[in-house]
Order: sequence, then C-alpha cells, then structure tokens
Amino acid sequence: HLADTLKAFRNLLIRGENVFYIIQMLARHMRILAQLHQAKDQGYTGKKLAEHIKVASYFLSRYEYQAQLWSVNQLQTLVQKLYMLERTLKQRSHLDSNKFFLNWTLFYLHSIDPIQV
Repeated sequence: HLADTLKAFRNLLIRGENVFYIIQMLARHMRILAQLHQAKDQGYTGKKLAEHIKVASYFLSRYEYQAQLWSVNQLQTLVQKLYMLERTLKQRSHLDSNKFFLNWTLFYLHSIDPIQV
C-alpha cells in the first residue's frame, strides 16, 4: 500500500497539484475518518451517520472500510503530523516542497502500523 500511496502522491505532484492542497485534503480525509469512529461510538448508523459526519451516504461504506484500518488515535496523530508538515514547508521555503513531502510520506507512513482487518 505504501508504494501505491507514494505513486499516487507523486502523480498528483507531476500533474501540478499544489503540495499544500494535497496535505489539506489528506488531513480532511483523516479527520472525517476519526469523526466516523466517534459518531459510531455515539450510536449513529446509516443515513444519520453520513449526515453527522457531513458526507454523502453513497460514500459511507468506503469511509467505514477505511476507518476500520486506523484507530482514532492514529488518525488524530496523523492529522497533527500533517499540520506540522505544512507549517514546516511554509517556514522553510528553500526546501523542495514536493520532494520533502514525498520523503516525509515514505518515512511517516512506513513508521505507523494500520490496524489489520
């Protein structure tokens, strides 16, 4: 999965997507997965769950599958790390942001262990 993730990010960067946009979208996705965990713990299901986390019910099963791969703590930690990465890139404009992002992704994603389903 790591190789596929890196390839997808690299392709986005090659196509000209802004590294900060990618980071923000990834953080948003992880926040939604964490919110899904918390909402399910509160008893939300089905359409009510989708409404609570503000996603289309059509996509809910995909979010539920992805959410089960991570604990809430892992998701929250990843979101914090993404914000730290974004801040680092903004503060150090001399860095090659794209290369730094790909290297960070390789290092960070390799160091965490998603829950095995």
